[in-house]
Amino acid sequence: SFITPPVALAAFAAASVAKCGPLETGFEAMRIGTVIYVIPFFFVFNPALLLQRAPGETVVVLITAICGILLVSAGPVASTRCFVTRVDEKRTGEPRGA
Repeated sequence: SFITPPVALAAFAAASVAKCGPLETGFEAMRIGTVIYVIPFFFVFNPALLLQRAPGETVVVLITAICGILLVSAGPVASTRCFVTRVDEKRTGEPRGA
């Protein structure tokens, strides 16, 4: 509830510090934090993460879960970087890195 609108206490506090719109900041925080909504399902669908299977299976499932978390969380961050680059190019009138 700290990053999901309409409550979004942390997002609203961050919006006041950054001088941005609170709902806009809340939705952005929710988009970036999507991976935290998926992690509990990993434990439900894979009991090996709760150490209820053989050690070899637990290691394989743990590595797979870490890779999945990294890939799922990289998507929103990469799209944000592309957006920031485009806005910066429009503002300055020159390509980034030039």
